[in-house]
Amino acid sequence: MKSLSKILAGVLVLALGVGVMGCNEPQAQALSEKTGLLKFSSYQELYSYLKETANDEQRYLFGSFAADTAVNSALLESTEESKEYSQTNTQVEGIDEGDIVKTDGEYIYILSGDDISIVKAQGAESAEVARVNVAKDDEKGQSWEYVQEFYVADGLLSVIKFKNQYLPANDLQASSDVAVNRIMPLKNVTYVSIYDVSDKENITLKAELGQDGYFVSSRLKDGKLYLLSSYANGQSWKEDDILSYVPCLYNGTKTEAVAIDDISLLPKKEGVEYTVINEIDIEKGKISSTQGILGGYATVYMNENNLYLAYDHYNVEKEEKTIEGRKVEEYTNTTETDIVRIPLAEMETAAFGSIDGYLLNQFALDEYEGNLRIAATVDKYVYQTSEDQVKGYSNYETIEDTNANCLYVLDDDLKIIGTISDLAPDERIYSVRFDGEVGYFVTFRQVDPLFSVDLSNPAAPKIMGELKIPGFSQYLHVYGEDLLFGLGMTADEKTGRTGSLKLSMFDVSNPYDVTEKHQLVLEENYSTALYNHKAILVAKEKDLIAFPVDKGYKVFGYDEMTGFINVGEIETDNWCGDSRGVYIDDYFYVCSDKQIYILDMNNFALAKELTIGKDADDYGRLMIN
Repeated sequence: MKSLSKILAGVLVLALGVGVMGCNEPQAQALSEKTGLLKFSSYQELYSYLKETANDEQRYLFGSFAADTAVNSALLESTEESKEYSQTNTQVEGIDEGDIVKTDGEYIYILSGDDISIVKAQGAESAEVARVNVAKDDEKGQSWEYVQEFYVADGLLSVIKFKNQYLPANDLQASSDVAVNRIMPLKNVTYVSIYDVSDKENITLKAELGQDGYFVSSRLKDGKLYLLSSYANGQSWKEDDILSYVPCLYNGTKTEAVAIDDISLLPKKEGVEYTVINEIDIEKGKISSTQGILGGYATVYMNENNLYLAYDHYNVEKEEKTIEGRKVEEYTNTTETDIVRIPLAEMETAAFGSIDGYLLNQFALDEYEGNLRIAATVDKYVYQTSEDQVKGYSNYETIEDTNANCLYVLDDDLKIIGTISDLAPDERIYSVRFDGEVGYFVTFRQVDPLFSVDLSNPAAPKIMGELKIPGFSQYLHVYGEDLLFGLGMTADEKTGRTGSLKLSMFDVSNPYDVTEKHQLVLEENYSTALYNHKAILVAKEKDLIAFPVDKGYKVFGYDEMTGFINVGEIETDNWCGDSRGVYIDDYFYVCSDKQIYILDMNNFALAKELTIGKDADDYGRLMIN
């Protein structure tokens, strides 16, 4: 399957990318000496680049339909009521990430269909007190809104959604466009709607801001929302219409193009897809800074100082040969990742760099003391094609299909200063966790090597230990001092075939000799938490590890002598994969889009089951449109 996926990927690149590789160089783009990115002197120059870079097929490509992602389940204390409560599981302390369930310690906010249900959290006396309709569909069937995630901070509810909209038939410009637009949205916009929820009986819409493109990711820091979308226009570009080829920003009824000074191009000229980044002041309800970068879909990592964008892309090299009288075309496919650093203080690109390989997710990136550490899988796929004119068929032969794993350390200018190469040949990275001067990552094919890496000298990183056990950990979380928690799967040591969910606790007190201290194999074989870190709650301060399974939710404690302890469990007949767990004082709330199961944390007995959303009996009582 791995080879087939690479074949298909290579075919896609050849079908869509040869025109790019063979196109004429765009005219008169200025290379920034500071960042290495290219800048445009005018919209006309940008238009010329787009026209020369893209063929007709590429103009109908859209950004990936995906959202993204030491991790912290922060314990917060409310000074007013001295409440203790959990927060969304995030990658970097102090940098919030959007989710479908949030709490401020007094109320729980839950995405329920197109609404946000607001529940007063009072243990067994909890009740839904308000509901906000946050997504609407056009009555004529021309547009749809989808909520992605939201934030709650300082009495404000910031709801991120994307809207796709079909162009009316009489506005289509050619019959060829008609076929395309019947199956693909013409316009895709990411919005944030900011509501004042300080008064639950008088919730008001404060501002609504938008930007072109599919939703990619977001972060929230100190009242500033960083919203990212991926935009590739599906309309025919018109030279005299800037809005037809430049991403737009929206503020109510006002529409404006991203300023030409705020648009950059990766030096390698990857294509026509923008990453649009807006810094939004949620208190003022306005966009304070914007960047547009041409380069494709990006993996996003952000800490307290910098926003990093990582763009992976295929490189395809073609060589024509003659072998035994046959004309042969040989293709070499490799992957490379370009990285852009944007300081939050200036919100302008400050550095650009590249590494070989591709990233697993946002956890493959981590900045520490001014250096960026990256874990990547490096692959190479070589194949030959030829035509047998006598027998009348095509030949296809794989020459090389290899991959290994690397760890890079980059400086402030994103130049590589340290590398570990060729780790775990023929395996790929399944999880990564950085913890100060130590890094951990898991690769997998048939067994699970957990590598520990010494990063104390950025110029000379080195492997300290390698633990091989059956299965793999797909999520890693630092669990207090000297312990590392892993959530993953069992696997057959001979075939690599996966089995059930497995919890592991690793003793990392000696990083040169990491051991698996305890493990617990579950009956279930799937959890959303394997792929979405925001679905798991890990709270050492409360001795809690909790996450959803197919048709339920499980809560574990951990004892360093005896191992994992199943302290609470919810079983349902319905899919519960998108459930979230939060605790407030002495109660644990398992929240789905229709139900809340409230557990008394003294014994984890069910204290109340609360129906919310449109299935609730009092639907509409405090509905805010």
